[in-house]
Amino acid sequence: MPTIGSKLPGGGLYEGQRIGHFHYAIPVVSGKQYTLKLYFLERWFGIQNQNVGGVGSRIFDVWCNGSVLLKDFDIMSQADGKPLVKTFPHIKPTAQGKIEIYFTPSVNYPAVSAIEVLPE
Repeated sequence: MPTIGSKLPGGGLYEGQRIGHFHYAIPVVSGKQYTLKLYFLERWFGIQNQNVGGVGSRIFDVWCNGSVLLKDFDIMSQADGKPLVKTFPHIKPTAQGKIEIYFTPSVNYPAVSAIEVLPE
């Protein structure tokens, strides 16, 4: 697989990724709002990665605190081999002071390169 991290905006931000059926529970201050940024890059499927598959090869949902953020999300169909950032403002923590993010598969496993939580 080609080394692409240093050639992309964000440098090392896209060098790795998590793939699977997973979730995060990020502790934050209750009573405040946050902006959630999810960073994506398809590093496996597609001719740019010297592999078969393309649009429709990886489809998944992303949920945050019980609400869907991305439904039937397909990195390839939106990013075309380039880095993609999805931004979600005004996220309120759970009663336990967490931002809970769930990545659930539909076709193959979800993938994310980075997650950023910013106070508003």
